[in-house]
Amino acid sequence: MNKLFVLIVCVVSLSARAEETKWFPGVIVLADGGLVMKGELALGDVLDVILFRDRNGLQVLPAHRIAEVRFYDHDSNINRHFISLLKSGPRRESNLYEVVLEGGVKVLRKRKGLLKKNRSDRYDYRYFVAKEDQLVGLKQFRNKIYPDLIRANPEAIIAYQRSHKLNPNLASDAILLIGYFNDLRSNRILTRNDSH
Repeated sequence: MNKLFVLIVCVVSLSARAEETKWFPGVIVLADGGLVMKGELALGDVLDVILFRDRNGLQVLPAHRIAEVRFYDHDSNINRHFISLLKSGPRRESNLYEVVLEGGVKVLRKRKGLLKKNRSDRYDYRYFVAKEDQLVGLKQFRNKIYPDLIRANPEAIIAYQRSHKLNPNLASDAILLIGYFNDLRSNRILTRNDSH
């Protein structure tokens, strides 16, 4: 009941502010059947809601109805990609996460609340690592995900880590290690064993 009330308040608030909201041309893939909707979309103040409008009118789509969202953010000069994931635990609810790094192991982020001007993305977002059906905070990378990367390709990962002096406990270094691992998995990098 409480969640329904919050959703209704968000819908009313977002609809009232629709004219002052920043809109982007983009696509939404719906979770039920993969229907693709093309039109204009906007992120709500609460990131788990997407505003969508086309010639048929305005819709508010909660995360559980969405599989993924893609649009080009002209101001930041970046193609944005969001995916909806079901949160595990007693309250199973869907959340939208922005994909920061694509691949077999993804780096995702979720906005903490309203964005504050002149602040870094580091402070405005929580960062996560998604590997198969596992979603963990980026701070847990060293203990939860990194051992799997090492087991998958020990020589290459350890050599890369040592040559670049990377610390898997640091968020920036963890992201570099994940990117390298994804490149290895997609055969964009030849390891010593692959070249023979």
